[in-house]
Amino acid sequence: MKQSLILFCMMFFLWKAEAQVQTGIWRSPLDNTEYNQFVRNGGGAALLINQVSANYAILGLSSETATAGTNLRFVVTNDGSVAIGKSSVTGGTGYRIVDVRGKGATTGGMLRLSTLDESSVARIYNNADLVFKTDKSTMKFRWINAANEEVYSVNASGRGVWSGNASSYTEVASNASGQYLRQYDNNGSTQAWIIRGYATGGVQAIFNKGGIEVNGLVHAKEVKVDAGNWPDYVFADTYQLPSLQETEAFIKVHQHLPGIPNQDEVAADGVDLGEMNRKLLEKVEELTLHIIDLNRKVEALEKK
Repeated sequence: MKQSLILFCMMFFLWKAEAQVQTGIWRSPLDNTEYNQFVRNGGGAALLINQVSANYAILGLSSETATAGTNLRFVVTNDGSVAIGKSSVTGGTGYRIVDVRGKGATTGGMLRLSTLDESSVARIYNNADLVFKTDKSTMKFRWINAANEEVYSVNASGRGVWSGNASSYTEVASNASGQYLRQYDNNGSTQAWIIRGYATGGVQAIFNKGGIEVNGLVHAKEVKVDAGNWPDYVFADTYQLPSLQETEAFIKVHQHLPGIPNQDEVAADGVDLGEMNRKLLEKVEELTLHIIDLNRKVEALEKK
């Protein structure tokens, strides 16, 4: 009878253990040196924690203390956000957040991403700056759109590439001569244009106010300059053609042609190509009229 009672009690205990409901606090002894293990063979997660209240965290993990709720190092909030190195999530109302606090003023939080064999490792961290770091010289930062197309990339040497239409792309990089901005054609290999800076010699070009200021040679196969008020008006009957005597008198006083900037003005302000071509053509047309007039006088003298 006694053995039957013992067996019944054991069976009852096992039955209760399968559907046990525990209230209050579960706590290991403070001097416990053994680990706590939850085991489940299939059927779902090995550990399920339900927080009924919407006002308190789901999970909090502490270290260096035996007091619950202090020295929190990892917290899962009631909305699924995660705080690492702190007790709560800061900022970003309306978002689910991963909030990582670093260990010091210059050692911020870090996200480390690696392949299974650790052959490629990338880090994103804060050390007073936001840093993207790769551990291999062949790795690069790539921005890929929803169509799995590379939009932008930066390699380990700082060469940046913006992709565009078809196979065209824009390259930002530098070499021993200096920095450059280069655009490739739609075939992905033909250089369409390049803007280069040089490590020495000062500023080479400035783009501002709708124009370009160049400190050096401008080399081109063709230059087209827009110009208005083209001097066809010189041949109009109403044009007041300066006499050669008037032109001579002006030259003696000013040492340059009328309507043409002098040496000091050109040295200070440069030359407007369109305006200068217009003025030079005006002088050529005036000179042509004087030659025609002189030719008439010569022909008249020859007939006498």
